[in-house]
Amino acid sequence: MAGETQEECMAERLSAREIEVLTLAASGLTYKEIATRLGISSRTARNHLAHIYSKLEIHDRAHAALHAARLGLVEI
Repeated sequence: MAGETQEECMAERLSAREIEVLTLAASGLTYKEIATRLGISSRTARNHLAHIYSKLEIHDRAHAALHAARLGLVEI
């Protein structure tokens, strides 16, 4: 859409749960900490992050944190 950044367009592909996981991961939480916070298994947290990486076309937490910051989800 007009006026949206590339990050915003890509973030629209994320589910509400994926945004929660992205925010927590970008804040530095481990898979286990994310799982505990959200009441899911560590494996599910890991799977959510894998889907996030795929949807945002990134490969690691550093880039995930950068995207989250650009979207205003976290401060770095």
